[in-house]
Amino acid sequence: MQTGDLAALSGRSVPTFNREFRRIFGASPAQWRKQRKLDQAKGLLENTREAVTGIGLAVGYDSTSHFISAFKKQFGMTPGQFRAAIAAADP
Repeated sequence: MQTGDLAALSGRSVPTFNREFRRIFGASPAQWRKQRKLDQAKGLLENTREAVTGIGLAVGYDSTSHFISAFKKQFGMTPGQFRAAIAAADP
């Protein structure tokens, strides 16, 4: 669902919806959606053995390289590095 659709459902204009959303959630709707996808991916990396490619697709990324890049920008390491760090920390 796009921001315009959400604005219409809430009975607000897109600028008003965006402003109120940012005030409540501290991020734009697009930033909030991206963060939710990356948080979901992080959880899958921690709790499953699913391949990185499959996780990226499962959370909504069409491109594995775009998923890896977004994950690294958000968390400071690639999904593979994150999973390796989890494995190393697990006794």
